Amino acid sequence: DSLYVVVSAWNDLVAERCPTLTVVIEHMPPIPNNAELFLASNLNGWDPAAPNYRFEFSDQLSKHMLTLPRRGERFFFKITQGNWATVETESNGILDIENREWEFGLQDTLRITIDGWKLPN
Repeated sequence: DSLYVVVSAWNDLVAERCPTLTVVIEHMPPIPNNAELFLASNLNGWDPAAPNYRFEFSDQLSKHMLTLPRRGERFFFKITQGNWATVETESNGILDIENREWEFGLQDTLRITIDGWKLPN
């Protein structure tokens, strides 16, 4: 009732790199006036309101999502509400976070949490 097999070698296939990346905002503080959210990065010249980098809200998932085509190997980014005066911050709302960094690869989804939004001066 058993068959024993000896495998002398493996021939692994190279894993394909994901052609897109979906960024999902898992949790964040409330957004004032239901502002739109954008991804500002080295992929779009750090434009804080680039139309092609605007998050869509998924009613089904109750989350903001953005799908990006793969461009290069690595990118750096922050989330904004359309300008640098409303960029994501540490939870205190004062200190800007360091640029987030992501390396395109085998994962097709990046889940992030935003701790705070820059407070008005």
